[in-house]
Amino acid sequence: MAGNKRALSQIDGNVTNSQPPPKRKSQRAGKENADSDYTGMKKLDLCTLLQQRNLPYSGIKDVLIRRLEDSDKDHPSEASSERATVERLVSAQPVEHAFEYLMLCRPLDDIRTEKDAKNLNDVTSKELGEEEVEEYSELDNDLPASEDPEHRWILTPKGYQLIALLRWEVAIRDQDAFDEYFYNDYNGYGFQEAMENQLLFFNREFSRGRTQEGGASPAALWSIIEGFAWVLNEPEYWFHCDDPDTVLATLQLIGGAVFTTLNTLEKNGLLRSDSPVKNIALVLGVLYNNTRDWPGGEEPELEWRGAMIREVQRHGIEVKGQPYGIEGVLKQDGVDGTPSSRADSRWKMFDWAKRFKAFSKKYRKGSSIGGRHYVLASQKQLAMARKTLGSMSDL
Repeated sequence: MAGNKRALSQIDGNVTNSQPPPKRKSQRAGKENADSDYTGMKKLDLCTLLQQRNLPYSGIKDVLIRRLEDSDKDHPSEASSERATVERLVSAQPVEHAFEYLMLCRPLDDIRTEKDAKNLNDVTSKELGEEEVEEYSELDNDLPASEDPEHRWILTPKGYQLIALLRWEVAIRDQDAFDEYFYNDYNGYGFQEAMENQLLFFNREFSRGRTQEGGASPAALWSIIEGFAWVLNEPEYWFHCDDPDTVLATLQLIGGAVFTTLNTLEKNGLLRSDSPVKNIALVLGVLYNNTRDWPGGEEPELEWRGAMIREVQRHGIEVKGQPYGIEGVLKQDGVDGTPSSRADSRWKMFDWAKRFKAFSKKYRKGSSIGGRHYVLASQKQLAMARKTLGSMSDL
């Protein structure tokens, strides 16, 4: 057996992977490391580097990265010295840089509210419609907010995308959109399912933060709150469905998500009057306004609405101007300028992980809350709903 040699990996504890890699492989690994240096940078910093090299700095982020990588190949020494700067920029990215904004057209309903308040109803409906369309069309959605610093209707890009997705999720659960009628509260239950999916999304982001240094991403959590604020603009059929206890419990958990996010902003020094989160007042004002039509009296599950306004006011953030007339609404509801209450402190100490777990256990259908039980987007889903529920659309 002396002539049989064991593999090198079996001698003295050495393993094959411990051997020096071939030169070509080392070069390739070095290139991959160099290429990835830029991916963690914000677009603004990429533009700055391109400007310093006298290179074009317009285009999407992938284009900017590719332009820098091509420049590195042509000027390796320059790239080497600059790479240290890149690494410092990536490692020192302050949380403020996570917040960029797009302009949003002022909603038509907000324009109508202002016209009603200013007694502009003496013009004909045709003229009013033309004026609204003209004002509504003065700017395009999704332009960078930097192009008009005075424009107050702004959203983060992630929030903007999330709102579009949420509206689509609600639409594909709308029996009327598919010329169907299964039962009165089908749309309400579909909306409930979409809200539960959004709460699941929030919980995933929150839970991810518990395993990473610095906690949950303020920008990620805030974009989800933006989504809640805008998708609740027409909640009547959800508010009036025949399961008010579940709806109230869901609204309560949404309030918990709001305070969990505000606490995260505060922890990161972002809950202040000059916050880089520039639309705090707008988003909370819209959310307060959109949840104002709950039928019946003030419910304990909804006390977070006034509490969130008082919380941001305590940090010097004024909720005024947008949506139109919000100051009067808050004053009428006894919210504006009122001191924080004991109930407010309970919301501030909201234990998201514990409360979400309890909600999920109580309201889940199967293994989890949410799902796609009410989706009608495909012919297969429509056929299944017709078979299971029976369609009355022909009647």
